[in-house]
Amino acid sequence: MQMNNLEKVFLIHGFHSDSSSMNDIYKVLKVRFNPVMIDLPSTFSSLPAAANRLIQKVLSHCHNNTKDIHFVAHSAGGIITRIALMDNRIADLAKYCVFVASPNHGTELAELHEKIPVLLQEIHLPVKQLSKHGIEKLNLRKPKEVVYAGIAGNKPWDKTELNFSGTNDGVVAVQSVMLEEMIDFITVPFDHFEIHHCLGVCKAVEYFLKNGYFPKQIKERKKMKINEKFSAIIKNGRINELCNEIGWGNEILPAIDSFLWDILGDEDGWQLQLGKLFGTIRILNPDNYVKAFGLESKVIEAIDFIFERIRIDQYADNALTENKIDSSSDDDKIFEKLRKLKQLKEEGVITEEEYQAKKSELLKQI
Repeated sequence: MQMNNLEKVFLIHGFHSDSSSMNDIYKVLKVRFNPVMIDLPSTFSSLPAAANRLIQKVLSHCHNNTKDIHFVAHSAGGIITRIALMDNRIADLAKYCVFVASPNHGTELAELHEKIPVLLQEIHLPVKQLSKHGIEKLNLRKPKEVVYAGIAGNKPWDKTELNFSGTNDGVVAVQSVMLEEMIDFITVPFDHFEIHHCLGVCKAVEYFLKNGYFPKQIKERKKMKINEKFSAIIKNGRINELCNEIGWGNEILPAIDSFLWDILGDEDGWQLQLGKLFGTIRILNPDNYVKAFGLESKVIEAIDFIFERIRIDQYADNALTENKIDSSSDDDKIFEKLRKLKQLKEEGVITEEEYQAKKSELLKQI
């Protein structure tokens, strides 16, 4: 199919960024859509000024026969897109809008910005306008025929955690991304700067633009016991990632007090143990050394977090496998290599770590 016949998807970056930040979504969408990356003055200009630039750019890409254009916006790009949609010329063309980690109700970090000297506030106008009050002043309204959807991250940052009262991605709270007008919404285990680079998230965006809803594989949370999730983490080669998420352990402390611990999970020599006295959980490596240690609630949260990442990676792998091949395209040849690579992993020829490393290498070639 000719590129001109494919539906256009405008990719809108956030504050203090440029179009290259949307490159991973671009790579995924270009197989079935005509994605367009646009650079906007989102660092020093006001949000309405950036929206005006967006309006002109979109109109320059659209012709008399253009219809059903879509928008995928990250962070402040979502607010810029919503302002642009107030223009009837854009609203009449638009069909789907996916907002990824967009502060639709403002962000607590922008409230901090209001406390710095006025001169500095004026330098970074977009931040000033991303407070709850700033968003309200924009008086944004959803065009009747345009369909909204949202994706929020729930991996916080230690350095900003105290600024939020609820689940957040380090910059924007999950509740801030949500809009009543959204027909679908998902939460994924990534922070503000990695969420739109994750292959699984990019594939979920593509799925929404094709179907009008997100894939159930991501929306549905599997009801599994903690030992089952722990086993899945071991089998998928993600135990080091889990231990890093929990922290503390460094393999210098041998476990000589096993009588004080109950075994919650045991897989391939790794053990998940619950303390009988203080409500703590630890992870022992196959050599019986403590690899990670923390409060029960924190460890369970970390296990859920890594398990959800595995599920999203598996969804991305399955989505790649299900793609039909047209060997005339270099990208399709890479997708074929990815499918064969996955098969090698499933047959045990290569390890999970080898698979992930080679997969990342191949994806960079798209």
